[in-house]
Amino acid sequence: MPGLLALIIALQKVENLSDRAAVDRARYGMDWKYALVRHEALLFRAGVKGPRCRSVAAGR
Repeated sequence: MPGLLALIIALQKVENLSDRAAVDRARYGMDWKYALVRHEALLFRAGVKGPRCRSVAAGR
């Protein structure tokens, strides 16, 4: 997911972390996990809602 990778890179730059430290933060840091899960939830909700609404509107 390009959006998720972009978010990790942005957080890495803000906190001035190495690549390895960013991987560790994404894996174990609760604050990063929260931010990444919220990002994924927004993508999932936006990605599923559109096609489903069109199917319901079409009577399928």
